[in-house]
Amino acid sequence: MYAITVILLAGASIEDIKKQQIPIWVLAAGTVLAVSKLLLTEEGGGMAYMSALLPGLGLLFLSFAAKGQVGCGDGLLVMMLGLLMGVKTCLTVFSLALFAAAVVSVALLALRKGSAGTRLPFAPFLLLAYLAIGWQ
Repeated sequence: MYAITVILLAGASIEDIKKQQIPIWVLAAGTVLAVSKLLLTEEGGGMAYMSALLPGLGLLFLSFAAKGQVGCGDGLLVMMLGLLMGVKTCLTVFSLALFAAAVVSVALLALRKGSAGTRLPFAPFLLLAYLAIGWQ
């Protein structure tokens, strides 16, 4: 499962960097994989599934509240990751990704390579964070 998730995140990262979009094939493949895993393993029950969606739902809400400053695809990608890895690991990956994005943002501002309006793709930070923690 780890290798497949890395492949999905790498595909999302490449497209996010190139086009600032998360490809639907990544979301579809990851969701089918996650639902299959949940149905076959029967881990945790209904509440575990619902809580696994919360980090992504929060990001999706932020996308609508911020009028597109945060991509909807990022929220959907985090929802998919929540289903694949569970809420605790998803929150860890999400937190590390946010931290890495903040560090890069501060560095770009300090080096005068970016401004407050500079848009950074988020999927590569999710990939980096996932690789950093390994599969839990």
